[in-house]
Amino acid sequence: GPFANVYDLGNLVEEGPENARVARIPVPNSPELEARRRMGAGGIRGYHDFYVAYHPDSGQDRFYGGGAGGYYVYDITDLDSPE
Repeated sequence: GPFANVYDLGNLVEEGPENARVARIPVPNSPELEARRRMGAGGIRGYHDFYVAYHPDSGQDRFYGGGAGGYYVYDITDLDSPE
């Protein structure tokens, strides 16, 4: 789907896979993908490379992801509301 799943490995080990997913990071719709769809070329919304890291200058947990429509950075300190 048009998102990246975030898993808590502690939940996975202690409770099993049914409780491991804790959030989804959205893939924004982009003008490039919309243009490809209009031309009939399709376009899959998704990330091809991504990682999460702590950003010490801001004190945020950040998601960095490259996808078909560009490169995106989200503040995921609050997993319920990625910005």
